[in-house]
Amino acid sequence: MRIGITLLFFSFYCNFSFAQLINNDDIKNITCSDDTSHKYALHLPVGYNDTAYYPLLIFLDPGARGNLPVLKYKSLADELGIIIAGSFSSKNFDLQSSVTAFAAVYNDIVKKHRVQANAVWLSGFSGGARAAAAIATTYKEVSGVIACGAGFAADDNIGPATLQAYAAIVGTQDMNYTELLDNSHFLDEQKVNNLMLVFDGGHQWPPDNFLGLALEWLTSKDKPLLATVRGEKYLLAAEKDKQNGYLYEAWKKMKQLNRIPSYNLRATALKNVIAGDKDFVADSLAFEAAELRETKYLNSFSLLLSQVHNQQNKIDKVRWEQLAGDLNYFTASNDKYLQRSGYRCTDHTWRSVSEYYFNLMERKEFELAVSISETLTYFNLKTINPWYLMARASAMMKRKKQAASYLKAAIRYGNLPAERTEKDETLLTIFSVKELQDILEKK
Repeated sequence: MRIGITLLFFSFYCNFSFAQLINNDDIKNITCSDDTSHKYALHLPVGYNDTAYYPLLIFLDPGARGNLPVLKYKSLADELGIIIAGSFSSKNFDLQSSVTAFAAVYNDIVKKHRVQANAVWLSGFSGGARAAAAIATTYKEVSGVIACGAGFAADDNIGPATLQAYAAIVGTQDMNYTELLDNSHFLDEQKVNNLMLVFDGGHQWPPDNFLGLALEWLTSKDKPLLATVRGEKYLLAAEKDKQNGYLYEAWKKMKQLNRIPSYNLRATALKNVIAGDKDFVADSLAFEAAELRETKYLNSFSLLLSQVHNQQNKIDKVRWEQLAGDLNYFTASNDKYLQRSGYRCTDHTWRSVSEYYFNLMERKEFELAVSISETLTYFNLKTINPWYLMARASAMMKRKKQAASYLKAAIRYGNLPAERTEKDETLLTIFSVKELQDILEKK
């Protein structure tokens, strides 16, 4: 059935470079017939027969890199017999792009291929995950969502009548880990059919093993599958967590895995063994205490950052120093769960600021870009140099003296590649290459 476009309003919080082409003979770059402004990467499974009906999985990447997930998961699509496609239009910081992209890609595929009506799935990463959930609550054609690395844009329209099935996949070091934990509890309360899978990693598209498990779960209600190597690996990962003392995390993994029928018995058995460990209660309390402190940090950080972004007040030095102190305490803690919280909070801190910064630079709000970057100067982060960001924003305002001062501070801060700085087109709008070299050499 052909679908129309409904404009949804939601925001994203992830910044990536836009579409980067990946060449592969099995992946076709298609232009939509009815709307030539939209393109997508397409992979038809091995043995594709144009008289048969196939499940369809559409990917929404936050940087409009439609062929990245298609290439990553094409072997999985071949194994499970699924048509997969990735939009080159859906991207972050564009309220309409994901909605119009989904409608265009879906309409084009169902026009050209036979698609199972009850097996149309939407998967997104980061901001794309938020878009996928929002679209699924509006379009009944979407029978399931696989959200990777992020949750909802808003939860006011989430319920069993609007969201048929929702699988979340997140890394243990992903900045949105606790958000997806909260989402899982919320979906259980709302009686929405849901699953949450956790892998050892950060904010990224998940390994194909985990996407495959989510697909097994989505198809299990129609045709229960035999146990696969994917489930075996997940069981082994939980056993490894147990041996390493992450009892509560292992228990939570098994609580989720037993929602897939083919693993129910073994997952339940291991869950019961873990719960019987003498250290289980203490470990669960440590996990929940760390989660509470992490949530408090993230909420405080988001509030302070939004105040700066909305220009409600000047930077509150005392409160930012307190936040930085909390983060240092997390990362230096002997508590294994608090250490992980520290990593996730660090990741959230620099990503959030950098995403605001690049969005502000694109909108030419350079003064505010300087203020947003300044918040990072209270933290000792090696992933990003705030003074360098401030120098670039100052350069766009033609403030050469201020930009030079920030560049010198950036050098003292460290982690400033000289070659990249000398070639920075933004800095070169007010400095010559020789002037930049002189600043870098003087340090």
